[in-house]
Amino acid sequence: MGLDCKSFDYILDHGFACRWEEFTIKRTDTNPNGVPRLARRSLTADGALGFILHYLSSAMGDTSLQQIFALTNGTVTRYRKTCMAILLE
Repeated sequence: MGLDCKSFDYILDHGFACRWEEFTIKRTDTNPNGVPRLARRSLTADGALGFILHYLSSAMGDTSLQQIFALTNGTVTRYRKTCMAILLE
């Protein structure tokens, strides 16, 4: 299963990118109400959307996602939770 470019761009442009930039990624050592630090993120909004859509449409495990997107295990877990929350809004 895949997603065409028009659909990807539609999701990105109609809320996902804006919410990604507004959303604070929850960590135990950060203020959940703080200002997001976009320059410190490993993925941009389009990378995060690609990450979560790849996760949802494949049967691969976290290790493969870590390798494909060059993320650590903890980052994969946090980004997956954050992206799912944004998609479900």
